Amino acid sequence: MGICISYDRVMEIEDWIATSSCELFREDGVVAPACLRKELFTVGALDNLDHNPSSTTSQSSFHGTGISLFQLPTKTEAGVNRLPITIPPSGNAKHSLPDSYAFVPAVALKTTAVAVPECSVSEVTSCLDEAIAQERRWIEDALPHLETELTCGDAIAWAAYHASIQPPVEDPPALHALPLFYEKSATPAMIKHSMDVLRQAVEFLNPGQIPVTTFDQPLFALAKCIQWKWPDTHGEKGHVVMLGGLHTEMALWNTLGDVLDGSGWITALTEAGVASPGTANSYLKAAHLTRTRHAHQTTLLTLHNLQKEPFLLSEGSKDFVCFNAWKNDMQKKSHTFMY
Repeated sequence: MGICISYDRVMEIEDWIATSSCELFREDGVVAPACLRKELFTVGALDNLDHNPSSTTSQSSFHGTGISLFQLPTKTEAGVNRLPITIPPSGNAKHSLPDSYAFVPAVALKTTAVAVPECSVSEVTSCLDEAIAQERRWIEDALPHLETELTCGDAIAWAAYHASIQPPVEDPPALHALPLFYEKSATPAMIKHSMDVLRQAVEFLNPGQIPVTTFDQPLFALAKCIQWKWPDTHGEKGHVVMLGGLHTEMALWNTLGDVLDGSGWITALTEAGVASPGTANSYLKAAHLTRTRHAHQTTLLTLHNLQKEPFLLSEGSKDFVCFNAWKNDMQKKSHTFMY
């Protein structure tokens, strides 16, 4: 027979933790959980939360907004640990969040008519060279596996290869979800208030840092409208809003699908037995991210393998530099060689 503490004791400890956390928030003047470190770069994220319980005994659901804070310490930038909360709490008052956090002020924003400020952006190329070099190394590593029997340790897939070369994590990331909101996330009031909350938390944890917040596509559009409506307090120079990695990748695959539409790529995938016609067409719009990614990876390896065969039959050295020179020469002779 198992022995454990009573349910009432568990609830009492949970109540102590909540009360002590709220006392810390009031003492610091900002909602920033104690597990987050100071003097460390901090990134925020916001998304909607929808919980529809399927259990027959469930009697409630939750629809609201969640805000999270992320910190990525390194050996050289480990941050400064803060004192943990203490239980039982020092006071006897029932826990409650600061009004500056819990209260969401109403705002007026007309999203159908926005004034986008002019800006100039310089081309960024320095960060792409190493990324392209890594993709070439993956291709060089994967091509020999196409002609051999795969074993358990072979990392031919793009994700498997890059996972195998990742350095070990020296210090796990510090992350924490802030108290939830009942308010709907896709509203100007909630987005603006969330940006205020994140700005206050970032300024407390890492003074002087410009806040960085990630959103999904609908919330990102609202955040940009807010930046254009209130440029002095929430503008692009004082708050960086970004699309989340998932939506950024989907947008890129969608754009590439527009380029490949009508090129014969769908027919090639279908005739090669990679996918059915309906599934192959869905790759153009990135309807299923994992399948779309796999189709492009398969296509890339196939094209490089087809190019490698005539290159090995050509004259001259067979190193990677000569391979690139050979491809450039073939492209000049035949424009269709690029496809």
